[in-house]
Amino acid sequence: MPNGRGSPDCRICDHARRTDDLWSCRKHNIFIPEIGEVICSSWEHSGGKNPFPNINIGTLYYYSYASLNPPVPLSSFEKLRTRRIFINASVHHDNELGWSIYLSDFNHKYFPGPGNSIMIQLNGKTTNFEIAEPTRTIPRGSQRTDEGTWQTLYVTVNQRIICRLEQPDLLFHWLQEHLHISPILQRFEKNLRLRGFGIMIFLEIEPNSGIVALQPNLNSYYEYRRGHYHPLFIFFRRVFRNFYYRYIWLWHFRIVMWLRKKG
Repeated sequence: MPNGRGSPDCRICDHARRTDDLWSCRKHNIFIPEIGEVICSSWEHSGGKNPFPNINIGTLYYYSYASLNPPVPLSSFEKLRTRRIFINASVHHDNELGWSIYLSDFNHKYFPGPGNSIMIQLNGKTTNFEIAEPTRTIPRGSQRTDEGTWQTLYVTVNQRIICRLEQPDLLFHWLQEHLHISPILQRFEKNLRLRGFGIMIFLEIEPNSGIVALQPNLNSYYEYRRGHYHPLFIFFRRVFRNFYYRYIWLWHFRIVMWLRKKG
């Protein structure tokens, strides 16, 4: 379920229903993926209005309640009339296996075990990938230190990974087709290198064929989409934001607090 305390989502829509652990829509006769906040143009809930009136009819969108980015298309209704499983995953640069997909423990059930292979669809082209389970140190929670800062906690686990050993950069090139990867890696370098976070994607599994299709999470990286902004614009906007919050906003806050004390 969405985390936004009543944020518009198909699963709280008046047309939604849940049977056999699956969400579906009575109005459009489609399955509803459980990947966060998803919405369509027909969303209704106790008389509430759809906050996204300009989204297209016949398409399911996804967004994040914690972001100001607009919804991004996820799938057409036509596809969703056949049961499909959508799960969250992330792409990491693994030092041994190259650019790979890291799976969460609760998503292991959708895939065969280590040593097997699966077919993955990238931009309509199907490629064979391997499943491995090497030992990796990954982040697992955080805690506040005595100095008042946050410390990331790590655990060493057997990490389930989907990789392409013959083409270790294949997933990187696929991401490059959709996103400006360089500014993303520069901005999140600390997270990707030290905290083990990767670039978020969706895996779309078709149970009948077993083929897995990938799509990047364009909502999370909305400003880095190909054809959206030039990388130089992204760079200078980030510089401006840092300057604004570090100096202008901070001094404005200090002046306001000082005036309140004086008043």
